[in-house]
Amino acid sequence: MSAAHVSEQKIRNWWRWLGPLAATTLLIIVVFVIHRELTRFSLHDVARQLRAIPTRHLLMAALLTAASYFTLTCYDALGLHYLRRRVAYSRSLFTSFIAYAFGHNLSLGALTGAAIRFRLYGSSGLTGTEVATLSGFCSSTSGLGLASLAAISLLFSPDDGASVLHVHRVSAWLVSSLLISIIVAYLAWAMVARCGGCRVVESQRTKAARLA
Repeated sequence: MSAAHVSEQKIRNWWRWLGPLAATTLLIIVVFVIHRELTRFSLHDVARQLRAIPTRHLLMAALLTAASYFTLTCYDALGLHYLRRRVAYSRSLFTSFIAYAFGHNLSLGALTGAAIRFRLYGSSGLTGTEVATLSGFCSSTSGLGLASLAAISLLFSPDDGASVLHVHRVSAWLVSSLLISIIVAYLAWAMVARCGGCRVVESQRTKAARLA
């Protein structure tokens, strides 16, 4: 066995253990952050504050939260479709919920969410690169939605937006216009890229048909 082959085998062994090691390290960090955050609260105080909220409001909040997390699962479903990878919807729904639940309640949400996706989607056959692409897709889609919401809010309620941002009304309009321009440019780029990809696929099919 050559030295080059031995060296390549060692590198593969390192990469094989690198993913689980990184996931375990991030899990430990997440547990530490959760423990640190929860130590500031008393269970008695939390229960007392919950009892002070009307039951109808609690039920409505739970319903809206469930609807929100269900909508977020569509990000993972779209990302898997983009990757052309088939994963059971129940699996993607569970993974998405866990990833966003940790990501939204802890700091470094993108990092913790990516670590959870790496662990759960890895068992479904996705590679590290595919999980990273999926996490980036979900983050960019979420950012696009937040940018759209901010642009609409600043466009139709510039006074409220200017008050929150502590800027002039005109500045709120400018921020809204900038966000709308970015969103429109992204959608235009996506349409052009999709049309270009369709033409490439059609050209490849035509060449294959001619060769056949």
